[in-house]
Amino acid sequence: MKIDHNRFINSCSSDGKYLIFDQRGPEASGSWILSIGNDSKSGKPALFIDSKYEAKAMKFHPCDGCCIAYASNITGEFEIYVKQYFWGSPSEGWVKRISSEGGTRPWWSRNGKKLFYRSPKGMMEVTVDFKPDGSIKVGKGQFPFEDSIYAKYHRFTNYDVTSDERFLMVKKSPPTQINVIINWAEELKRLAPMGKK
Repeated sequence: MKIDHNRFINSCSSDGKYLIFDQRGPEASGSWILSIGNDSKSGKPALFIDSKYEAKAMKFHPCDGCCIAYASNITGEFEIYVKQYFWGSPSEGWVKRISSEGGTRPWWSRNGKKLFYRSPKGMMEVTVDFKPDGSIKVGKGQFPFEDSIYAKYHRFTNYDVTSDERFLMVKKSPPTQINVIINWAEELKRLAPMGKK
């Protein structure tokens, strides 16, 4: 399957068998899961979330891929959700809303027991407890730090969390001057002519 400029890959499952992407365009819009293993399902994407509402920054659970975290504007404002995932029928399964006052850019801890996201107040974290019946229990949101000095991008999550839960983020910086050199090869020849020592 060709991934073009209208498709944005969000995440790959930890076993490397599936990836999730969102597509925007006149032909088909929505979020899709694609099997990339060596089997009969490969190359046939299955709809995960339709295009009625926008979903972005989707992340497979890091341990077993049993659910996917994402941000959606189904309420009119972007909030964080976790949705159960089955390959045979990926549009089915429970959906649990995680945030209550806005949220974008979710990211799982390495062990899958916490979910981080960015809220209007700052970075947030919640514990996620998986029950034997497949449901989840979500803890109360915590506010580890204020994140306004760190850059944000519209669609993608632009930070990472290490196994010991330290954050790697891009710090905002004031605009700097950019010099563009046109016809730089000729300028290089002038400054460093061939054969001259």
